[in-house]
Amino acid sequence: VAACMLWAVPTTILTCLVLRFTKHLRVDKEEEMQGLNLSEHAAKLPWTDTVSTINAIVRDGDLSRRVEVDYNTEAGIVAERFNTLLEELEKKIFQEEQLRRDLEAKVRARTRHIGDLLDSTGQGFLAFGKDFLIQPEHSKACNQIFGKPVAGLDVTHLLFGKNTEKHTPTQVRSLLDLIFSGTNADVIVGLLPQELRVHGRILQAEYKPAVQTPDGL
Repeated sequence: VAACMLWAVPTTILTCLVLRFTKHLRVDKEEEMQGLNLSEHAAKLPWTDTVSTINAIVRDGDLSRRVEVDYNTEAGIVAERFNTLLEELEKKIFQEEQLRRDLEAKVRARTRHIGDLLDSTGQGFLAFGKDFLIQPEHSKACNQIFGKPVAGLDVTHLLFGKNTEKHTPTQVRSLLDLIFSGTNADVIVGLLPQELRVHGRILQAEYKPAVQTPDGL
């Protein structure tokens, strides 16, 4: 017995140390997290498949994917409820997307209608916001009056760049900034130039504050 112990104990310790340092004593961390039934024996459990599929859906955002249902088990009940939740979520997202598309279509139609009304007057209508850049929604007459497309141009330089020193672009900007900051617009509008000189022509200017966008005027 003593001879067997003297041989067996050192041999076992030496073997374990070799396995430990060569990392063959335990499975790696990922396999350990998956479970030895899966990593060593390829034996899948309902909860393993259910949790794995749910994690994949959360990671990839693929709401069309479904968890396999193992009926008559607790995991199957969870999987079935989770699939129902995904279906309801897909329906909600589809409905919201449809509402968004319908709203965008209505806005585009409304914008075209307003544009047609502005164009029919033959007068120059334009709008701008805190950045003083002319918005795309303006009447075609503006392009004809200034001899070029006006969308995206600085309104203060376009309208007041060649006018008297009394109303320079910098001065007009200061007045408009007061309106954007909440000062009574009726008072400030009266200080803006009522006549503009464009290409040798005298144009009558009229200003109307509007609340079409958070930055609009």
